[in-house]
Amino acid sequence: MPLYNPYEGVDWETVEHYQSVTHAHPRTGANLESAAAQGVRHLATTEYDYWSYPFTEFYDPVPPGLIQMPNTERGGFFGVPTSWIHISTPGSLLRPDQTGAVMTGHNVPWIHDPAGDGHWKSLTDAAVAAPWHENYVMLQINHPMRRTAPDVADPVAMARWMNEFYDYAPEHNKLLEIYNDSTNNPSRTGAWAVEMWQESIKTGRRIFAVMSPDHTIRAGAFRGRNYVLLPGQSSPTDFAEAYFKGQFYCALEDTSLKFKSIIASGGEVSVEAEGSSVIRFITDDGLLLDTTSAIASVQVPEGAVFIRIEIESSDNVAFSQPIFYRDLGGVDHSYGRRKAHLLLHQDCL
Repeated sequence: MPLYNPYEGVDWETVEHYQSVTHAHPRTGANLESAAAQGVRHLATTEYDYWSYPFTEFYDPVPPGLIQMPNTERGGFFGVPTSWIHISTPGSLLRPDQTGAVMTGHNVPWIHDPAGDGHWKSLTDAAVAAPWHENYVMLQINHPMRRTAPDVADPVAMARWMNEFYDYAPEHNKLLEIYNDSTNNPSRTGAWAVEMWQESIKTGRRIFAVMSPDHTIRAGAFRGRNYVLLPGQSSPTDFAEAYFKGQFYCALEDTSLKFKSIIASGGEVSVEAEGSSVIRFITDDGLLLDTTSAIASVQVPEGAVFIRIEIESSDNVAFSQPIFYRDLGGVDHSYGRRKAHLLLHQDCL
């Protein structure tokens, strides 16, 4: 049986796949309208120094029906083998002007702490102490492999370097941007961070993958979004709780490609995809099955830490969240099962 399954309880027959973005800088109401016209239903905007929650605080016009989650992007992981890494805090009401480290020029130290004064920890503490709903604050690592050539960033080293951050404030979700559309251009490299994510979750750390447009949300058509699985007429707080549980998947494009079902029962995982020509099952040991089919199932190998699924079409790819099967020690998987209050249920392990 899975130790933790983010899709447990999803009614795949009736669920809606709501397009959502957790890292974007629209800048104008017109760009918000463009995003909504492309199907975005839920958005956690961040405009660096400027507070953009609620939408009407910063944008005009605001498209009707667009659901917002508060968010701020700040800081850089300075001192690591890459040039740019930032942190977003979806679900926190901590404003940029309350951090003591305003994001002027984008880069204010968050993690690198040569003085040893714990500044990044105090900022994290402040973010998680200001929840918008219950305690559903998320800590998202943005464009972790972004760099300017000829810099070289080793995804294994990066994953290990960030373990301290992953393990801090363990009751709050960690999101890792495995694709950032703004870094997918000739002047920068490192748009993808799948290998880094794989390295992190094979330790048993519960880290959910997201894809983001970042600045390209202003470019009209953009790549990078998440699909949150919720019933119709869901509320803003429903989105926060779904992200908290990992009840979503991420994809490059808004096409017909989607997961129709992900079922984990006993030691078997079965998947049905729409618009897909390839299904891949991946564990901590690597690729388990690669098949050209719309329906597939596998037996989870004994001793596997997790299994995750990728589906692919000719013009799109989508990634599920990991389903965990083994605890490697020191990782509390129980908090994802809580729906209303954060209670530590040790009996879930």
